[in-house]
Amino acid sequence: MTAAMPNVQVPISERLSVFGKLQEITHYAQEEAIYCIERPMQYVQGTLHRIHLDPFTTNFKVHTFAKRMLALIGSLLQVAALTGALSAMFLSFLLTPMAMLGLVPALLSAIAGSILYDYSRPIVDSFHVPLPFYPGQPVGVHNADGTSCWLAAALQFMIYSAEGQARLREPTPDITVRTERGRERLRDLYPADASGQFASPLSQFLDQYLVAQRAHTAVAPHADILAVRRYLSLLAPETIIARGVQLDAADFFGEVLGGRNALYRLEQTLDGRPSEPQLAATVQIEIGPILHADPAQRTTFVDQFCRYFTYANDQGQVVQLQFLTHPSEMLVQLRRFRQVDDAQGRFLRVEKIQDGIDVPSQLQLPAAYVGTGQEAAYQCDGFIIHQGVHEGGHYIAMMKVGKFWYECDSSFVHQITEAEAMAQLPQAYFVHYTKVE
Repeated sequence: MTAAMPNVQVPISERLSVFGKLQEITHYAQEEAIYCIERPMQYVQGTLHRIHLDPFTTNFKVHTFAKRMLALIGSLLQVAALTGALSAMFLSFLLTPMAMLGLVPALLSAIAGSILYDYSRPIVDSFHVPLPFYPGQPVGVHNADGTSCWLAAALQFMIYSAEGQARLREPTPDITVRTERGRERLRDLYPADASGQFASPLSQFLDQYLVAQRAHTAVAPHADILAVRRYLSLLAPETIIARGVQLDAADFFGEVLGGRNALYRLEQTLDGRPSEPQLAATVQIEIGPILHADPAQRTTFVDQFCRYFTYANDQGQVVQLQFLTHPSEMLVQLRRFRQVDDAQGRFLRVEKIQDGIDVPSQLQLPAAYVGTGQEAAYQCDGFIIHQGVHEGGHYIAMMKVGKFWYECDSSFVHQITEAEAMAQLPQAYFVHYTKVE
């Protein structure tokens, strides 16, 4: 015969102790549930706001909204699973161990929720009708680690700029490798050929990108963005981190377009006296004065553009900069990130200026800033926007190739109208202008 199982009674004091622990767990679970719901809800609200304000194509709207709705449903299922599991454990202590069977549907709900949340993009992509490929259009670049969209957008910019492509082809960017160990590692990883030259990962990336473009491939499968990032991290370890951290596109332009490969060499005078030429990667514009609270002190984009070339430095000297001749391209950076200090001048944080700026699609370079004494007209044919805050966010490049505009969102590239592109221009972080011949 089988002995009967004893009926064990849990003392009321232990039950109350367990009840207290469950209250603590429930409070923690509530906080986690709120976070799980708030994050995808913010995504969905952001998408709805974008759809309302920005005239993107209907195909893109539906595709993006579907991904974020699936992420929201996934999060709700995870919250339901957490609630079910807590309820099952609570009831098993107060009533009967059979209540633990409630963990089974909770587990299934958690699995389903995780799949929908983590794989919302590939799920929607599998049902998404591919967009037509137009010859010569940009191709997508994989954001392999999820934190390299800044580099993907910057590389798209470089590829569709004659000056940028030339610098991607440089054997070695003029970036200082600051330690002997770094120089040795660089030589080991990227040995030179018999002629003493080597194809840098930047040049290899460009080759693979162009191969994909000629093959009319929507995404460049062998353009390794992480290899580029590792290479840059060896060249500039204090600025570029190899992977896993969102960086600033300005760091890329500052390193690759600086020094010997500087995009601009500007003649400089201090109080009218010739001084050392200034090497620059971008024309930087302070946008704080454009948004000044006092209308009487408010300036314009063009005002701030001119102030880049004529200003007073910290020593009170009048600095004047001048191109020797008209540049074929101009890369303008709107300084959207600013340092915030406390009352004692100590660093607190970096915050982003989110306001839209009236960025002109056509820009005149005044004759006073050109050595030849002739003005020139420029047309906007690309810009980069940053969505989010300094600590995180997303970079997207808008590029005009031929007669058409394209939105390059990492691996997702689609054609948009000029009106759709111009609607995004006020949010630009970098703007590329090409000289009108």
